[in-house]
Amino acid sequence: FSLKNNSNHGPNATNDYITSDLFIRTAKELAPTFGVNIDTEEFNLFLKDTIDEFKINMEEGESLVNFEDYEHDSQWVYKSGIEPYYSNAYENLISNKFPPKVTKTVMQNSLNILSSLGNPKDSSSWDRRGLIFGHVQSGKTSNFIGVIAKAADAGYRMIIVLTTNDEKLRKQTQERIDEGFIGYKTGNDKRIKDGVGKLNKDYKQPINLTTTERDGLISPLTSTNITPDIIEDRPWVVVMKKEKRRLEALHEFLSQDAINNKIQQMPVLLIDDEADWASVNSKKDADKPTLINQCIRQILALYNKSSYVGVTATPFANIFINHKSYTEMLEDDLFPRDMIYSLEAPENYLGGDKIFLDAEASDRVIEHVNDAEDFFPTKRKIIPLDGIPKSLINAFHEFIIARCIRNIRGDRNKHCTMMINASVYVDTTKRIFDEISDYYDLLKPAVMNNYMMEDDYAMKNLIMSQIKETFVRIFSSNIK
Repeated sequence: FSLKNNSNHGPNATNDYITSDLFIRTAKELAPTFGVNIDTEEFNLFLKDTIDEFKINMEEGESLVNFEDYEHDSQWVYKSGIEPYYSNAYENLISNKFPPKVTKTVMQNSLNILSSLGNPKDSSSWDRRGLIFGHVQSGKTSNFIGVIAKAADAGYRMIIVLTTNDEKLRKQTQERIDEGFIGYKTGNDKRIKDGVGKLNKDYKQPINLTTTERDGLISPLTSTNITPDIIEDRPWVVVMKKEKRRLEALHEFLSQDAINNKIQQMPVLLIDDEADWASVNSKKDADKPTLINQCIRQILALYNKSSYVGVTATPFANIFINHKSYTEMLEDDLFPRDMIYSLEAPENYLGGDKIFLDAEASDRVIEHVNDAEDFFPTKRKIIPLDGIPKSLINAFHEFIIARCIRNIRGDRNKHCTMMINASVYVDTTKRIFDEISDYYDLLKPAVMNNYMMEDDYAMKNLIMSQIKETFVRIFSSNIK
């Protein structure tokens, strides 16, 4: 195999190779120095796992908008002599998490996307509209943080990231941006270094206007002496929910007379995560848009230089925005006229194309459920049964067992999530959450009190016997 950045998009493209034979030979030569026996099964497993990890590839994304249709110099990112300060820090961070080819592709995607946006050094006024879409849980956040880092290097000085109206998601996004861009834990008064801040001594931390613990602007901010004049060399960062009151407060802050003239000259990058949620104007009258759409456009209209980038896994609503929609006060709507960028998933991504590859592949991972309709009815008029179906309990047991197997295999610190998506109704979904939470409260002590006991004793517990039955039925003949 080879590690290669085969991009031909700019002068910084490289071709760096290392063969698997060279890696194995070098590892065997160095192992005795560290007291490692190369004849052990553990060492051979290390070689195999490392090679498998480095072989994972991710192709560059593809722009679906032809630059020739617009008066835009897409090569400005290569001509500007941009110092890659924040982007190098971010690349260094994700190189410890992603395979080398994936890391290189994430950074190249970021550069490709930035080239579609406005040049902050351009003295004229401009506004750009773009859209990034990719598979569910396939690295969209990693890619747009790369765009943020590249944009900050290029001269964007106001970075605004919008999430849905869910505070848990906003906090999670803030934590990712703290790690990948800001460089410290914003929710801690001691400013504990994190991510890029840990890896880079004297890191030039961007100035955050939101924290993981606060879902609005930092309250003392408007009464302090913080103005754009004293931070021209550092970007501002806002991570905010798409909620009317919050967005209006942000607009009010940015509109203050004391800073407004300077604000208008600061290039802004607005990342709209889950851009199909609330951002699209669903009203027929273009002069009376929905509130969130109006708030976003009002914020963008404050700036002489603005780039809006929507991010979503379901871009259908966004591409059907009226591309001619314009109002004098709000200016252009959010139609991605300048850039639609399709992200590729890494080779180890497990998505619909692998699950539904063919009937054989589907049968290995799909289990048809026939006992859920009475618990989660699809029609409002049907009264649901209390509790949760046995199939969901079995699925929960399977998840716990799979997590234990991954822990034993060394994946204890790797991400693992179970998603329960059983109803389109909010009240039903909340009830499922409560039922699963109650069952977890029963399951945890059952496991903790019995897992070290002899089988004869442990299996007297109903939950433990059900977990064992699931293990025998699903896992015992397949694991190694």
